[in-house]
Amino acid sequence: MEKVRKRTLELGHTPSAREFKQSQRAAIRYGNRNQFLEQAGLEIR
Repeated sequence: MEKVRKRTLELGHTPSAREFKQSQRAAIRYGNRNQFLEQAGLEIR
């Protein structure tokens, strides 16, 4: 989760799946991408 938070700070917004390479792995681990972003405390866009 720290990686996606860091990427969010770099971009200035919640990264899309293309902007965050580990999205698919995170989605599998947390159920889906939105659940992962929610757990990380990020805005779902």
